Amino acid sequence: MRRVHAVHEPVELAFTAARDYEKPFVHVRQFAELAAPSGRRFFVDGFHDGGRTWRVRFAPHEAGRWAWRTWSEPHDAGLAGEGALEATVTQASRGFLRATPGEGWGFRWSDGAPAFLVGDTMYNLPGYAHSGHDPLPFLERRLAQGMDLQRIRAHCSSLHRRPPRHSPWMSADVWPWGGIPQDPDFETFNLRYFHTLDRLVQACQRLGVALELICECWLFELPFRDRQRFTAEDEELWIRWLVARYAAYRAIAIWTPGNEYVYYPDGETPLTAWDQRDTRPDRWIARLARLIRSRDPQARPIAAHTMTLPQPTFAQRLAAFPEVDTILFQDWGRRDEHAWTADGLDEAIVQQLAGARQSCVLAEYGYESIDGLPVIETRRHMGREHTRRGAWRGAFHAMLVFAGFENTWGPYMQLDPDAPGAADLVHLRRFFVELAPFASLRPAHHLVQGGRDDVPGAAPRALATPDGATIAAYLPAGGRLAVAWPSTAHTRRLAWFDPRTGALHPAPPTPVLVPPGGPDPVDDWVLLATPA
Repeated sequence: MRRVHAVHEPVELAFTAARDYEKPFVHVRQFAELAAPSGRRFFVDGFHDGGRTWRVRFAPHEAGRWAWRTWSEPHDAGLAGEGALEATVTQASRGFLRATPGEGWGFRWSDGAPAFLVGDTMYNLPGYAHSGHDPLPFLERRLAQGMDLQRIRAHCSSLHRRPPRHSPWMSADVWPWGGIPQDPDFETFNLRYFHTLDRLVQACQRLGVALELICECWLFELPFRDRQRFTAEDEELWIRWLVARYAAYRAIAIWTPGNEYVYYPDGETPLTAWDQRDTRPDRWIARLARLIRSRDPQARPIAAHTMTLPQPTFAQRLAAFPEVDTILFQDWGRRDEHAWTADGLDEAIVQQLAGARQSCVLAEYGYESIDGLPVIETRRHMGREHTRRGAWRGAFHAMLVFAGFENTWGPYMQLDPDAPGAADLVHLRRFFVELAPFASLRPAHHLVQGGRDDVPGAAPRALATPDGATIAAYLPAGGRLAVAWPSTAHTRRLAWFDPRTGALHPAPPTPVLVPPGGPDPVDDWVLLATPA
């Protein structure tokens, strides 16, 4: 009898091999062909899951009859089969994330709705869960703070090399392969670790937490910095394993082949000294993107995570590689005593991303610390004001913002208390999701003038709908605001939005607009002009 299954929910097929294999992860390959109701066909890999068990996971993304068949190389009667299921729309689901460069803010769900995500960076979330800690209270708190995406890495390490930091909370073996880091077996996977990752991904799907799954992070750690031992063949097995195991879950929103990918191939080259003529990092991430795309029926975004580097820009470097459809751009702006302004961030965004053919995100922006943690010197001045202003600057370039906080980044995992700036991001989400039509807003900085002259980076920024009916203007450090209203017949309602509290204050329609409290305080404010 044909089974009934919900659209966008994972289907898992279990198989029992007819015999044992010495190296089941590499000596046997299982494949599945999926026939959608529309007639389109997709191919996914099965994966070994201990003993004689193999599994195939996929998610039907069309309503109607789905047929499947499986086979293996070499042939194993226990791994071959066929069947069908009926996919129905039984619950509301946005579906899977899609990169849509040039449309909206660059992303839509597969049901067509524009996507607005606010992210956080918690690289070691899988290792934290595997060490016996419960991540759900933290994830629920982040959701309440407006952050519904977590940047996590599939591979965890007990040591972060730059700067050197141990992970005292890590009490379990998180090495995802066989053997140990000093004597690895890349033809075997640590199934206990991946069963934990399964449960984490499933919990995130239930909660509504999206995940960016970083396949190789960091490239200056083992094994990724040792390309003599971790070969291209090992890498292909690793990438295919991750996609086969997790592509069926819509909680996986973005694939990132390599975090700070420009450390490829040796893991040692400082970013600031990267040879401008070396295209190997670009070609490498494009190769992995092609591999992921060939095995993922859901066509999720595939991202290159980058930092500001010398010319050529990242937009220029990645122009020849459409396989990479998303740029996760990392920059902080100023990091001196004026870091509270996030000055310089706008210029870096424009300089590195101008003309980009990809959807662009301000990613891993932060890093605000909390009391009691060792301070990385380059982040000493990056506090709550920097967190908030940088997020709003990124949003005023029509970019999603994925933040980062020192206490949840990398090795620390001190999840309570929060960095103060985490509380401010919920107001950013509310503004763009509830008050302003974010998907229709585009950068329109030419419409605004003002700010102040005594604070660096205090010039206003603006977003506007194409018809000029709605305009939003951001004052990073107070002052006065003049708007060149488009010559339309719109009657507008004006209000000041407080990024610190989320409160709205009426604004009288004067030629020069002044935020509540006057022009002298250096508080940031957002003006919202909507049709009356």
